[in-house]
Formats: sequence, structure tokens, C-alpha cells
Amino acid sequence: MPYFIGLNVSHNCAAAAVHEGQLVMAIAGERIARVKHLFDNGEAHQALFYLLNALCITPADLSCLAASYGVFLPRWAKESDGGYALDYNLQGNTIKMRLYSHHLAHAAAGFFASGLDEALVMVSDAAGSAQLDGLPVPEALYLSGVRGELESISFYKASGLKLELLKSFHYPLSMGEFYSAITDYLGFNRHRTPEHMDFNEGRTMGLSPFGEQYFNGESMVFLEHSGFSFNREWIEASDTGLMLTNRFYERFGPPRKPGEDFSPEHMLAAYIAQNDLEKVIHYLIEAVSWRYKPRNLVLSGGTFHNSVLNGVLRRNTNFEHVFVFPAADDSGLAVGNAFLAEIDGKGSLR
Repeated sequence: MPYFIGLNVSHNCAAAAVHEGQLVMAIAGERIARVKHLFDNGEAHQALFYLLNALCITPADLSCLAASYGVFLPRWAKESDGGYALDYNLQGNTIKMRLYSHHLAHAAAGFFASGLDEALVMVSDAAGSAQLDGLPVPEALYLSGVRGELESISFYKASGLKLELLKSFHYPLSMGEFYSAITDYLGFNRHRTPEHMDFNEGRTMGLSPFGEQYFNGESMVFLEHSGFSFNREWIEASDTGLMLTNRFYERFGPPRKPGEDFSPEHMLAAYIAQNDLEKVIHYLIEAVSWRYKPRNLVLSGGTFHNSVLNGVLRRNTNFEHVFVFPAADDSGLAVGNAFLAEIDGKGSLR
């Protein structure tokens, strides 16, 4: 029987194989190259070739390749039937390729790996793929600055083989981007180019408890009816992203340089960011759950590498099961894409 291979082509590049409904292997490119968050521009395929060799299969054994919509894939795509169908040449073999939206792949990875028969799936990261009325739009629009359609938070109703989009928020209204902005301010992320990206938000999480002693109720994010907004006194949101205001720097001081000591204001900023993240994610989950009454919760997307947040959600919600997909970052997209490809190709998972 054929294999269905999922890829992530960008930072955190990865490949995963599904065979007869089972995830048989997944590998992140960084494990091979020994470069953290390895960037693959769609040409190197280190993870893919490692996977083929480890499973002793050839391109001829592949039913299709699947990947998430991203910067480097649409140049291979040919628009077909309202979506994108790709014919990709791999070692002389022409292989069909399928594209799926970024958050759909995150949701599929989490739910189909969870072993649950139904769940509310929440996906949260900095930004996903560009969409228009639920359909991917040409990458040219993304590069031209049409960024308001990028997914940032999505909720899915998952049951059986179905993932139904219930609610979504779009960039720059993004808790992942917000947390990254504070991490940048604290001097933890030194590299922010497509080819080399630091993801040191875990250091902000680790610093945050030290700021509790300075906390007096301040907030960078406000809750609204079934949503949230940023405190405009401190954070400005535009189509190009989030910017910290002059008032923010007056309150917390200039950005910390790597290696500098942490001031009380730095610790406080980390604490407020962590507190706001927990507050908003919990609030959104409760708001959606109140309407749809799910028994289980699945969490996927880079936001949920924040283990303190995950603990708060486990302790303060009433779900029977809470499953956090281990490869919550973009490497996990390969797993979701592989599952989605088999469902589309066979109409089932074993």
C-alpha cells in the first residue's frame, strides 16, 4: 500500500509518513543538520530523503506529497478545481502534491494523533497561511502586503475524520506575535530572518515569575466579547505587525541587549505577557466551549510550547482530556499534512 508523506517547507522543516492510517515516522530537519529551526527553501529536502531511506521506500512508493501553503510552495502550483494541484519531480518521478492551510494542518496533527473521537481543537501561533473566505490565496498577495487574512488563532470542531472551522482570528490580532514581540524586547530573539529565526519565547516564560512581585494589575491585552484587543497605549497593531509604543518604553525602559542584566521592569514585562497570554487563551476556550460543549480539548501551534500556559488550561478547565500535540511548532505541520493527504486520497484512516 502507498505511503502518504507530509512536509513542512520553511523554518522547522520536517517530513512525516502515514501508512494505513498510522504515523510511522516523523523527522525534523534540525535533527539531521544539527541546526536549530533548520530552514528549507523547498529544494534541500534533507528530512524527506532521510525519511525515505529510513523506511526503505522510493519515490515510486509514494501516493502523494502534501505540504502547507507557504512562501516557497506556490511557485510549483498550478491552480486547479478551486485549489492547488502540483506535479512535483522527485528523483525523476512525477508525484502529485497537495496543499493545505497552515492552521488546518496544525489541527489535523493534533487531533488525529490524539486518539480521541471528538474534541475542540485550538490552534494558536504567530501567523498561519493567507486565506480569503476560507480558501488559500496566491502567495503574491501575501508578498504584496495583504496580511490581514493570515490565521493567528483558529478553533475547529473535530469528530471522526472531519475538522470544521468554528471561529478564527487574523493577524495582527495574534497572541503568538504578541508574545514574540515581548521576547524580542527582552533581548532573547537576536535573529529574525527567514533563513535564521530564533524562537526563545520559553525564556520569557521562564523569566515571568520573577516579575510577579512588581505586578499591580497592569495589562497589555484587554478581553472583549468573545475576543480580545491590545492596549493601544503600549502596543500598536497594523498590517505589518505589532509595534511597542513610546509609552511602552517610558514604562518598561529601552529594549534589553543580549547579555545585559534584567531590570525589575524587564521582569514585570515578562510577567504581564505571560499573565495576559494565559488570560486570553483561557477566555477564548471557555467562550467557544460554552457554545459547542465539547468533551475534550486538543491544543496545537507554537503557542502551546508554553508549558506554564498548558498547565493553567489543564487545571482550570473541565474537559475529560486535554491533549497537547508534542511537535506543536511548525515541524508538526508535516504530520498534519500527511494525515490530511491520506484522508483525501483514501477517504479513511485505519
